[in-house]
Amino acid sequence: MLPQLQRIAAQAAANSECIFTNLAHLIDKGLLRRAYELTRKDGAVGVDGQEGKRPYGENLEANLDDLHRRLRECRYQAPCIKRVWLPKDGRGQRPISANLAFDLRSSCTVA
Repeated sequence: MLPQLQRIAAQAAANSECIFTNLAHLIDKGLLRRAYELTRKDGAVGVDGQEGKRPYGENLEANLDDLHRRLRECRYQAPCIKRVWLPKDGRGQRPISANLAFDLRSSCTVA
């Protein structure tokens, strides 16, 4: 875990009633880049039709700058996710969520 997030994890573990309202001040562009690097590029296409590598990765620095700016200005709003139901071994269904490809970067950053 990255150092800037270790402190939050320690606080959350020490006090289960602690509520974090905004973590944007702890997220820098390097952390977003690392989240992008850790995101599977060979995964399924996002519900927005984007692949893991393109087009987000083709203009990565500008996209990371924009995402970082929106996070810092509290203007980032997570997009809606698509709920898909998969059948379980004859025992009903289970839900999964399909994200937008670019949103996986910001979600992975704070997860």
